[in-house]
Amino acid sequence: MSSTRRRRARGGRGRGREPAVPVAEEDLDARAAAAVVPQLGAGHLLLDQERLVEALRQAIDVDDAPTVVRYSKEKLPDPIPALRRRDGIDELAAAPDAEVLVVGHGQFVGLALQVGQRLTQQGIKVRVVDPLWTLPINPALVELASQHQLVVTI
Repeated sequence: MSSTRRRRARGGRGRGREPAVPVAEEDLDARAAAAVVPQLGAGHLLLDQERLVEALRQAIDVDDAPTVVRYSKEKLPDPIPALRRRDGIDELAAAPDAEVLVVGHGQFVGLALQVGQRLTQQGIKVRVVDPLWTLPINPALVELASQHQLVVTI
């Protein structure tokens, strides 16, 4: 990551005002991630194309703090359609009176759906969601988690 990108990611100003800093996953080593991401208090994720565009738009709209959108340089996964969106959270599968909430982040959403399917095959009622932003934690996700006996994050 260039020194300009690091400075902007930490809240420093470059030539222009750039609150959103897209960062490829491979550009952040463990030290850089520890130095940059916690200071931001913003989200990071791995996305399909539709969600990546949405995340970038949301990040640009933030005007009171810098933001980071983390994405993979690998081929974008196919979009996974949501059953519904509520308070910024995509619900991807939902059984009535679900006992288990499976939260999939970014490229792990497909795996979260597979876990949900396996649990369903075992007779366990499951809801699978994609919250888009990892940090800050969406209060609606906390509320949703409180309605389930078990929460699994992937």
